[in-house]
Amino acid sequence: MIKIKSLKPKTKTTFQLTVDKPGESDHIVHQETVIAYQLFTRQSLDEKTYKALLKDDQFYHAYALALTKLARRNYTRKRLKEALKKDGVPQGIIHQVLDRLEKDNYVDEAKTLAMMLEDFFTFELKGRYHLRKKLEEEGFDEESIAQSLEAFSSKCETEKCQALIEKTTKSQKPQPQEKLKIKLQTKCYQSGFSQSLFQPLIEAYVKEIEATIDEGALLDLAIQKVKKQYDVLDHRERQKLIQKLMRQGFRYEMIQKKLNS
Repeated sequence: MIKIKSLKPKTKTTFQLTVDKPGESDHIVHQETVIAYQLFTRQSLDEKTYKALLKDDQFYHAYALALTKLARRNYTRKRLKEALKKDGVPQGIIHQVLDRLEKDNYVDEAKTLAMMLEDFFTFELKGRYHLRKKLEEEGFDEESIAQSLEAFSSKCETEKCQALIEKTTKSQKPQPQEKLKIKLQTKCYQSGFSQSLFQPLIEAYVKEIEATIDEGALLDLAIQKVKKQYDVLDHRERQKLIQKLMRQGFRYEMIQKKLNS
């Protein structure tokens, strides 16, 4: 028999259990373990019960950890499994915890999906490629993903893309049209929109604001900043300057015209 030497409160939900066993004297056990094994009144444990207590205590700690995580956000089974594994919970215990959580309705993937979609449609300026990737990473099945994408109408996606374009340019300084287009294309692509969707929207938007962009004045300013670094009468130096300005988004024909004037 293994003698229980003491049981002292450690935190609000744990106790320090001290037993008379070499190398294993102290354990921090969950309050559920204390209740399940009647440790308040028990004075000893046989070897089989002691081993069962330690295994069950792992479960109670892991279950409490999972509940803490679920209090902060919703998880799919896959994501919660990854989170518990990262915290060092043994694989076998993780499966027990997940099964218990599903039985207790703490893990409800249909509810989690509904909440994720509500947040996505309400707040995120992202396209359907982003949505698919996000749902796949969360561990939803293909049928759920297909239904979610079906609910994402073309009209809604177009409005999101348009809003992203406008938001991206809102705080931008005046810049050449080509540079602006590349920046918007990159942003839209990274946000999960298809090129067939964002390309015409960007073209229309840039055309709409074209009158507000004085590319000639921008080019004059850019040339003045770097002109002293290059000898425009030297062919190689002139080409280097042209390449530098083209990388800033200015068109070749416009640069040549300015340098020749």
